[in-house]
Amino acid sequence: MKMPVTMTLSRETWRYTERRVVRHLSYGDTVIGIACSLFGRLLDSVTARLVATSNTKLERDIVMIKGVRAVLVEMDNGRVLDSETIIGRELTKLEEKITRLHGAVLDGERSCRNVLPKTKAVFSRAAALAASLYEAVNEVKWALAEHDADVHMAAGQVGPIYPAEEIEKLLADLKK
Repeated sequence: MKMPVTMTLSRETWRYTERRVVRHLSYGDTVIGIACSLFGRLLDSVTARLVATSNTKLERDIVMIKGVRAVLVEMDNGRVLDSETIIGRELTKLEEKITRLHGAVLDGERSCRNVLPKTKAVFSRAAALAASLYEAVNEVKWALAEHDADVHMAAGQVGPIYPAEEIEKLLADLKK
């Protein structure tokens, strides 16, 4: 049984979290661009440190996003948090940005495969962190949807439930 938790997740809290993650993703994109440039190829140690700094930011973002998810899972305030699906759409956009960063990291890792050993190692870590961040954001998206669905269910704000055999009746009712 869930215990009531006094913590809440406001839109302002989410916006702060989302902006911070987007800022760090932008930093990561810039660093990956530098690392893949001629400059980055000439300075393996410097490039590796830049990417490692980006990795540290991604690690912090993963912790923050997982904290948001923990609050969502434990929250039992009886309020729908995302009635207009604004946060849900922002989470989807965030997933797209993470996917772009992950692709850039994988491309960078392939391009420096045999030339830049230090940079390749931090690229591998960056790819794993981007995948973990994507997973954490996806978990928040699902936890938010589940929370709001539970609130709707508890308030009796759901339509009729149809057995599988009555799928045509369901579709006809949806057209009304």
